[in-house]
Order: sequence, then C-alpha cells, then structure tokens
Amino acid sequence: MASDITRWTPLDALPEFLRVEEMAALLGISRGTAYQLCRSGAIDVAHCGRLLRVPKAALVAWMAGRNQP
Repeated sequence: MASDITRWTPLDALPEFLRVEEMAALLGISRGTAYQLCRSGAIDVAHCGRLLRVPKAALVAWMAGRNQP
C-alpha cells in the first residue's frame, strides 16, 4: 500500500488518522523510531485491534509541543 505522504505534505492535506509508517514519512524518521514514540506514549495513538493509528490532532499537538504524557 503506497502512501503519498512525505515531509512536504501540508498538514491540512493529511487524513484524520495516519498509519505509523505515514507518520514516520511525514516526520522524516525511521519506522522503528515512530513505533517507539507510539509505544512510549509520547504521541497518543488509537488502537484498532492490532493496528495502531495516529490521530492527526495528536500528531499536530505533539509537533507543537503541547502533548502532555
């Protein structure tokens, strides 16, 4: 499943929920680092069974430094 999300994707063009791989591409970090941010609670995630989804609002808040672990 290919994604069009890159580091230059505008925030208003993002879907409401991102896959962890999409978040990694947007932030320009590795997939492993992105999963580590999710596991540590630094970024809030939504669990859908075994799947993790990152709400756009949580990602934007984390990027702005407003996320409280």
